[in-house]
Amino acid sequence: MALKQISSNKCFGGLQKVFEHDSVELNCKMKFAVYLPPKAETGKCPALYWLSGLTCTEQNFISKSGYHQAASEHGLVVIAPDTSPRGCNIKGEDESWDFGTGAGFYVDATEDPWKTNYRMYSYVTKELPQLINASFPVDPQRMSIFGHSMGGHGALICALKNPGKYKSVSAFAPICNPVLCPWGKKAFSGYLGTDLNKWKAYDATHLVKSYPGSQLDILIDQGKDDQFLSDGQLLPDNFIAACTEKKIPVVFRLQEARHPFCCSHTPPIPQELNLQDNSKQPYIAAPSSGGYIWRNLCPVPHPRMESSSFPVQPPSLALLPHRPVSGVRNVLESLQGTHIRFFKSSLSA
Repeated sequence: MALKQISSNKCFGGLQKVFEHDSVELNCKMKFAVYLPPKAETGKCPALYWLSGLTCTEQNFISKSGYHQAASEHGLVVIAPDTSPRGCNIKGEDESWDFGTGAGFYVDATEDPWKTNYRMYSYVTKELPQLINASFPVDPQRMSIFGHSMGGHGALICALKNPGKYKSVSAFAPICNPVLCPWGKKAFSGYLGTDLNKWKAYDATHLVKSYPGSQLDILIDQGKDDQFLSDGQLLPDNFIAACTEKKIPVVFRLQEARHPFCCSHTPPIPQELNLQDNSKQPYIAAPSSGGYIWRNLCPVPHPRMESSSFPVQPPSLALLPHRPVSGVRNVLESLQGTHIRFFKSSLSA
């Protein structure tokens, strides 16, 4: 498959590139961004896929997140696709910001007129990785995925629907239970019709209930001042409850932030996690016989996050004293021994 290079810029010793290609799954031209760290010049590197949220393109994350230095230092190839097909001339695709263009919701549409082009799930999990593996120095056995909002939803479902494919999944303010939220109902009814079973096949809260139990590291970062959290669009409590029932560990962190906290106009703070430092840390939500218990896992965050690094105790959950959890890996520890988390403590706008 032919790739057309759109741009290439030096960045922290590596190259931030954007490419265009003819997508078989989406039946249109698609762009994606890829960052190649200096280590890619001499060998294969882990691949980290980023999925953006509503209205975004491949440009938002590479322009605003500030991830390049950390990716360069740790030798990560970072891939950021667009969020939907574009220019398909489908009636209604540009009429609203939360459906159609820029709002593919990472599903494979089954309804006319969307089903010919809106196949973002297959594009992200099949076509794009095949293209990346064939064109760039990545190790297909060391691949993880993360995203924000709609992209957090996409990251969760891609990981849960493909056990063993991704070493980890991280989600920032994700839409966790789309079958019950206004955004999800609008998108799923348009793309998938009225069959609720089709909806559940792309809902992280329902998928985790049938997850086969293979090892998967899950991180969710959520801003406590997120207007969409209070509006009932994100519903992380439902996902955590489903994980509790299934006894699947998930790291949940409540931050001093609003909705766009990980992809804002101010770059987020890259934080390397070291499991050996158990001094003063955020907590991990881990299943127990009585529900979720909060145990600490991660090292001290950036000083600006000091006051917000401990999540608020959820209703009916017990807050336990400091106790490290053994056997829980960092999200990217399985890739190369360390993990980088990208987050921001607060927003001014």
